[in-house]
Amino acid sequence: LPGRTQHLLALSRLWAAVRQNFVFMDRVAVDWDSLYAAYIPAMERARSDYEALRLLQRMVAQVNDGHTYVYGSLGLQSAPFTTVMLGGKVYVDEVLSSALQQRGMKRGMEVVGIDGQEVVFWASEHVMPYVAASTPQWRQYRTFCGGALTERPEGEKVKVTLQEDGRTLCLSCTARREEADLRKAEPTVDYRVLDDSIGYLRIRNFMDSNLPTTFDRLYPQICQTRALIIDLRDNGGGNSNHGDYILQHFTADSLRCASWSSPTYVPALASWGIKPDAYRMDGRCLYGRNDIVPYTRPIIVLINHGTFSAAEDLPYFRATAAPVWWASRRAAVRATVSASPCRKVWRGPASVPNTTSVPATTTSLAGACFPTLRWKKHSTATSVPRSRQPWPVPYACSVAE
Repeated sequence: LPGRTQHLLALSRLWAAVRQNFVFMDRVAVDWDSLYAAYIPAMERARSDYEALRLLQRMVAQVNDGHTYVYGSLGLQSAPFTTVMLGGKVYVDEVLSSALQQRGMKRGMEVVGIDGQEVVFWASEHVMPYVAASTPQWRQYRTFCGGALTERPEGEKVKVTLQEDGRTLCLSCTARREEADLRKAEPTVDYRVLDDSIGYLRIRNFMDSNLPTTFDRLYPQICQTRALIIDLRDNGGGNSNHGDYILQHFTADSLRCASWSSPTYVPALASWGIKPDAYRMDGRCLYGRNDIVPYTRPIIVLINHGTFSAAEDLPYFRATAAPVWWASRRAAVRATVSASPCRKVWRGPASVPNTTSVPATTTSLAGACFPTLRWKKHSTATSVPRSRQPWPVPYACSVAE
């Protein structure tokens, strides 16, 4: 098919798929049919597959759901560095190119401009409107953290303006994967033992099929600690079954999982104007493993605005045998109500962190990326405010600078 015809067909398929399958259609703030009609002239003017893809992404982003998005294999790449937003400003996080390092780029420099425009304005015009997100924090994270600010067709140039100590540095680089010669593959799981026999478990995603096996290998070491930190910051999710498997090690009882429902579509009933009842599935029970001794010592879970999807399922920790505190840069992080392409709806319990970590600053970029956690033993459980300790255990936690 000619390019223009393909683009219009893609737009029509997106409109139809969302209209029939999106579970929250009654909550979409825009008129979906009118939006479709408004995008037809723009799609007719699209001069390339990339421009058509961007239009589709911008259209579907307006349903405001992090699991409903459009992507394509068009060879898009980012410049060989990543960014992070701290305190309303954008900074270089990782420099992935030795050439950029030699030209003066380093971690912690403030990014003030992209392609000649102020960086936040650039993001609001060229990135954020295309981000599919259920929550403001996920939209901000997807915009400013990682490589989204410089993503474009491979081979295109990126102009970036940096500042440090009153000095301005303007660099031009290419969005090409080969430029990132310093990129290192990070393991899905990191584990080490900190001072005072506190275990630190970093899980970067739940997509790795080897995650359960890796956790089984580490579990005997975890059982030797007197407390555990589980770091889920920047964990974008993956397979929820992996999170369930880990949870089974922290309870001797059963955990009630969330129920879900899905709209149903019967063509004959639709032609008669009859709306069928939704399909509903009550929450199943997740049982602790009977072949191990569960870990029942205190646990801290570190989360941030990049903790998403399957990584948000861990609010079920509140039903485990282990006492759990949440530490977050935000005052509250809530499990999203989200939709999947298979038209399921699920609702997870909201999670309010028990303690807020020290706000991140540029000094965080120079050293460790997790706060110092001070454990203090109390003589009685009442030493900890009840609102912050739903379990009667004699430990409390504070976050130190």
